Amino acid sequence: MTLVNDFTSDQFEEMVRTFRKYDADNSQSIDMAEITKMLNDLEMGHTMEIAKQLMAELDSDGSGELSFDEFCNFYARLLRGDTELRGFNKLTEALNETPISGTG
Repeated sequence: MTLVNDFTSDQFEEMVRTFRKYDADNSQSIDMAEITKMLNDLEMGHTMEIAKQLMAELDSDGSGELSFDEFCNFYARLLRGDTELRGFNKLTEALNETPISGTG
């Protein structure tokens, strides 16, 4: 399987699909409302405060939104078991269980 920046091609394609799904306004970034929707869809039950903390942790350029690169870095950290992101593993489970990943 081909790797794209530490991801298999299937994982990368699924990240693109997921990013586009939650970038509801097609702004090429995920804002606070969109990240909250993503967390709610994953039934993670996070409050707005937790969503803000997550955004602060992931928004490396301080724009207040997640770019695709920042989203990929988030996913990579989850895959590596980053303890600062404990509790968000459901995202990687969701990405790995999609039909395109070939594992679900």
